[in-house]
Amino acid sequence: MTGLFAAHVGNINAGKTLIWQRYNVLLAANTLLLGFVATRIPTRPLHGLCYCALGVALCCCWFVVSLAGWNHNLRYVQIASRFAWDQTKLGTSMDPNPLSKSYFPAVQRVWGVDGWKRDAIFVGAMIVILLFALAHISLFLGRTI
Repeated sequence: MTGLFAAHVGNINAGKTLIWQRYNVLLAANTLLLGFVATRIPTRPLHGLCYCALGVALCCCWFVVSLAGWNHNLRYVQIASRFAWDQTKLGTSMDPNPLSKSYFPAVQRVWGVDGWKRDAIFVGAMIVILLFALAHISLFLGRTI
């Protein structure tokens, strides 16, 4: 049982690492594209529109990949929260599972109907994606107007 729990915790940790690796790759890609577009003046408005569309599409991909990673990781947390050990054999009245149902309601509140508003890291990550999309759009509009 402990080995299986450890496997789930390993998946949770690997999932969190993967979320941030993907996030950083897409952050770097957006930064490079934005820097490229900001230092070059497109010769035709169509070129500027293509750069803007590429940047916004990259931001949409970034958003979808990030959201999917967070949701996938939450499923592993939900699974790991179900593991229970007999406290009488352990000699303690505390639940030894840090992801147990006694702790899990806090996670459920975060990911409830309006719970995403309570997770500052998730909201901050999504705001950065939105700011990059707005930067791509404003750079295009600034060049064409």
